[in-house]
Amino acid sequence: ELKLIDAKKAALMANKSMIDAKYAPKLSMFATGGYGRPGLNFLSNSFDFYGIGGLNLKVPLEQFVLGSNGKEKALLDIQANKLSSQQSQFETKQNSLLALKAQEIQKLEDNVKTDNELITIKSTIKDITDSRYNEGIITATEYTDAVQAELVAKNNLALHQVQLSMAKTQYNQIKGIN
Repeated sequence: ELKLIDAKKAALMANKSMIDAKYAPKLSMFATGGYGRPGLNFLSNSFDFYGIGGLNLKVPLEQFVLGSNGKEKALLDIQANKLSSQQSQFETKQNSLLALKAQEIQKLEDNVKTDNELITIKSTIKDITDSRYNEGIITATEYTDAVQAELVAKNNLALHQVQLSMAKTQYNQIKGIN
């Protein structure tokens, strides 16, 4: 979008130079020559070479009478200001989105860290309940609950890692990095 806005600004600048060229005085030369009858002497009946040349100056008066040159440039200035405001709005929106994504990434990184700690704790609890189950102190349901709690913690870690990867990809996409 920034490249599009820059391209539109470049087009406006080209239009300004085109307006300047449109209202600039133009000087041109012309020349015509030939061989015919009559030549330069209209009273003579003989064939002769002739030629006519000159300068042509065109000054567009509508810029002085109507002031259209200034009006067109003022219109282009208004359009340039509009593009500048669109660019600043886009940059503000992009910066706020980047800040939100950065917060989300930080939150997910904290979740991954917490999940790793929980997995360590749940694995320790599962090992303890495994030894208690083998000794007959606890029931199979309690042992199954401990194993399930460890698996849930591992699933949560995998989920948070995927979410973190997606959030980083979205952050880079918003920033414009592939």
